[in-house]
Amino acid sequence: MSVQKMALADVIIRELTALIEDPYGNYLVQNVLKLGNQQQNNLIFQTIAKDFVRLSQLKFSSNVIEKCLDSEKIGSQVDQIFSGTHPNEDATVLKCLAFKSKNKKERLNFLVLRLMTHSFGNYVL
Repeated sequence: MSVQKMALADVIIRELTALIEDPYGNYLVQNVLKLGNQQQNNLIFQTIAKDFVRLSQLKFSSNVIEKCLDSEKIGSQVDQIFSGTHPNEDATVLKCLAFKSKNKKERLNFLVLRLMTHSFGNYVL
């Protein structure tokens, strides 16, 4: 991968919180994910994991979540959110479950219900 692509990807990651919800910026984030750099992808997902439910329900950031689900390596981090073992757990999941449930079925039911009933969250599913 070229040095220029890596440098541009680093700038995009620094501005991730603004770009992920932007109508055009979300495409930049998706393209960084496509580069397949594990370290950069982990940085992106660490930010996403903190606000997974809300970002999954927004029109533009839900596209990035979909791209994360397509990635085999990041998909394992999504599994950590579902099982309650991700270090950057989404506070919404914790708050709504009232405890850090390790019951994957309970967590999945909560997340799927939240995403299914939302106009954009359903695209993530």
